[in-house]
Amino acid sequence: MGLRPGVSAAFVGGRTRFLLRFGGTVVPILRYRVDRTLFLRHDLKESLNATGRFLLRHSPPRIDQTVRKLLGKTKRQAH
Repeated sequence: MGLRPGVSAAFVGGRTRFLLRFGGTVVPILRYRVDRTLFLRHDLKESLNATGRFLLRHSPPRIDQTVRKLLGKTKRQAH
């Protein structure tokens, strides 16, 4: 059984596009995980992503547009 037309991926958990847009702040779930990778790669990636989102959210609109254009991303519309 495949995905319906227009659906690009199946999501399990709370980071779906719908919940990111309408669900408020994304809070990591309580998990029993120890990041044993060299240089704590998973924890570092999560914190860098959060910092990047924070800086982009609080940057002037011109910088926001330029960064999103370079990354090929679009800004979500507020409802």
